[in-house]
Amino acid sequence: MDKVKTEGGDAATKVDKDFGIDAKKRGRFNFGKQQASRTPAATKFEGKCNELRGNVYDCSDMKQADLFAKTTKEIAGFVGRTYKYGGDIRLVVENLEMVSITTPKDPPKDSTRTEERIWEKEVDEFVKRSTYLKENIKTLYSLVWGQCTDIMQQKVEATDIFETMSMEGNGLTLLKVIKDVNYNFQSQKYLPHSLYESKRRFYMCVQGRNMTTQIYLEHFQNMLDVIDHSGGTIAGDSGIENMILNEKTTSKENMNDQQLSELKAEVLERFTAVAFLVGADRVRYGRLVENMENDFLQGRNNYPETVSAAYHLLTKWKQDPRHGLREVGAVGDGVSFHNVRG
Repeated sequence: MDKVKTEGGDAATKVDKDFGIDAKKRGRFNFGKQQASRTPAATKFEGKCNELRGNVYDCSDMKQADLFAKTTKEIAGFVGRTYKYGGDIRLVVENLEMVSITTPKDPPKDSTRTEERIWEKEVDEFVKRSTYLKENIKTLYSLVWGQCTDIMQQKVEATDIFETMSMEGNGLTLLKVIKDVNYNFQSQKYLPHSLYESKRRFYMCVQGRNMTTQIYLEHFQNMLDVIDHSGGTIAGDSGIENMILNEKTTSKENMNDQQLSELKAEVLERFTAVAFLVGADRVRYGRLVENMENDFLQGRNNYPETVSAAYHLLTKWKQDPRHGLREVGAVGDGVSFHNVRG
């Protein structure tokens, strides 16, 4: 091949001749490449509300339960700040249930003019709060719907109650339907299979190296909520139940229905508190868990009994970072190297 220039049209012409490339075809080929490069990339859906940009409802991956909780939390804060009587609608979004606005009691017959006037003001306030709450529920519907991806909207539209819900503009019902879609993303599977996978994800739930304890707690609670929403349970172990009964020096036969219900709840709390603690980042909290194990061997039980107590313990725990580094270096991976001099 003859030597060609590195720049300019002569170089391209020379290469075409040497390799037998038709100039017209090359032009069409280059034009096609230019056209392809101009094709805009698909933009990620981030919602219709600019203030909630990036907080959306989706149902296309296994993180959708976490996404639901995060988006709902952001929406609750947004409506609380911007809506009239926002405190009421914020509670509706956070708890996914209507708030109860207390009706003012009628003043006594011998009330003073001042007491009657105060009562009238309370009634006026009650009517305003009730009216704004109804309107805010309808406004919430449009807000939430605008944060739904296309696939989520399709899922919601396929439900039996969509038409009625849409006509009423019931934002609370819409949030409940979205939660049901997000938390039952395996609803088409055989229920035992679905619950098994939900529990498996729970047992694999650990705090990432760069994950804050607050985010870890939210993720942990979401895993529990998914299981509970599907009708499953994590802790029903008779061993933990017997341990608690021995601590209380009583038996189930001596308990009434309320006490038995409280016992069941305590079993769950004890188990999930340990699960949350053990799943914490080992670099930051490994020494804490190790100390608890050693203390228990010496007859001192310092394990937290609730998830709340475990979270409080992690957030208050202080450890020299150098200790964490030594712990990481001490962890063996089963691989050793031997230098051979040849």
